[in-house]
Amino acid sequence: MGTKAVSGKGHISDLSASGMFIATDSPRRPGERFRLVFSIPDSGPEIIAEAEVVWAREPGSWPPDEQGMGVRFLGISDDAAVRIRSFVGGEAAGGTGDR
Repeated sequence: MGTKAVSGKGHISDLSASGMFIATDSPRRPGERFRLVFSIPDSGPEIIAEAEVVWAREPGSWPPDEQGMGVRFLGISDDAAVRIRSFVGGEAAGGTGDR
């Protein structure tokens, strides 16, 4: 399966070096692969990752949680993974920043 070029916006939560949840009004379908570009609040450049949708919450799904999709990273640079781990570790230790 190839990687699709898609465009959209979403709010990131549950970020880890292996994936994230993206709250969005237009979640992609499980199995869909795409290039993901996002930023974390550090001084580094945007993070670029190849991602795959693992699961999705469509509008009107049950339980009525925030709609969006869980994605896993299929390809991410070692530097980006280290930056994410550092950011998430800082958040867990009481750091600031929106993730």
